[in-house]
Amino acid sequence: MRKSVAWMANNHVAANLLMIFVLLSGFIAMMGLKRETFPEFSLDQVQVQVPYLGASPEEVEEGVTRRIEERLSGLEGVRRIRSTSAEGMAVVTVEVELGADLGKVQDDVKNEIDRIDTFPAETEKPVIKEMVRRNRVIDVVVYGEVSEKALKVAAERVRDDLRAQTLISQVEISGVRADEIAIEVSEYVLRRHGLTLEQVRQAVQRAGEMPVEGELGGVGGDEDSSGAQETAIPMTDPDQARAFVEQTGVASLAIAIGNAHGIYKGEPKLDFDRLAELRDAVPGPLVLHGASGLSDDDLRRAISLGVRKINVNTEIRQTLFGSLERSLEQGVKGYDVTRLFGAAMEAMQQTVEEKIDVFSGSPSPSS
Repeated sequence: MRKSVAWMANNHVAANLLMIFVLLSGFIAMMGLKRETFPEFSLDQVQVQVPYLGASPEEVEEGVTRRIEERLSGLEGVRRIRSTSAEGMAVVTVEVELGADLGKVQDDVKNEIDRIDTFPAETEKPVIKEMVRRNRVIDVVVYGEVSEKALKVAAERVRDDLRAQTLISQVEISGVRADEIAIEVSEYVLRRHGLTLEQVRQAVQRAGEMPVEGELGGVGGDEDSSGAQETAIPMTDPDQARAFVEQTGVASLAIAIGNAHGIYKGEPKLDFDRLAELRDAVPGPLVLHGASGLSDDDLRRAISLGVRKINVNTEIRQTLFGSLERSLEQGVKGYDVTRLFGAAMEAMQQTVEEKIDVFSGSPSPSS
């Protein structure tokens, strides 16, 4: 060490050149470092989600979760397997061992899941993805007094414009429902082309690899309208419903028992006796459209009689626009859009949480 220091003291030029070389190397290395204000990093986990329409947590555990766990147990590179069986959904999380190749483990998990051919018929295609933690940088709110579809189209345009920017790597849309396609085929057209409802259903399912929901009976009204709606007729006939499900093989059936889209003109009256008959006649889960405005007791009773999917779009939208109107009446300082929509989102969240409590069977606050 002393010889090195003495040599440096006697050779100033060499020492200065060495110092410049070290500083220059450090500067070049620093310029090549990846810098992120909000870094994205892997959690070394692979998640498997399997929707199981209309199934209870016990049925999900028995029919889906255990079979996945048994298949993945002992897989190379897997440190631990955690699972959650909820109503209508199985979620299995695979933790990867330190140093293992995450991509290879994910491929192995997918291959093992694909080999399972004993899932119940009501299950949907498994979703297998790597768990990645992302931090949200900014929220862009798109709003206006237009239909939900128009808002979604506008939001998609904004998303596409943002994705076109070179400095933006990821943009996601939230707060909108997935698109649904309704296909109505008359009996005359079926006869004319020599088709059956089952053939139509199979063609739709093959095209999109998606569960198909059928609807039988009349559910009137318009969910994009704020005007009063009449209750719908005709109602769903149990015998026709049984035959319809058997012929088409739909995954779920939307029924008409006095429910209607939009806002009810008077007090809605559901035919629960008919609902009980439909529960006994139809083998799959029942769907209740037009549930906005129904009392909590009516919703709980409908669930107890076999309803497994409930649409309350109008009620949540009323909460959103009601909150916006109150905020605008009170005045928002400096046109603060974040405060304006922050209050609206909190109001919507409260409404959604209340509905979740009702749907899950939690008692009402007054009881």
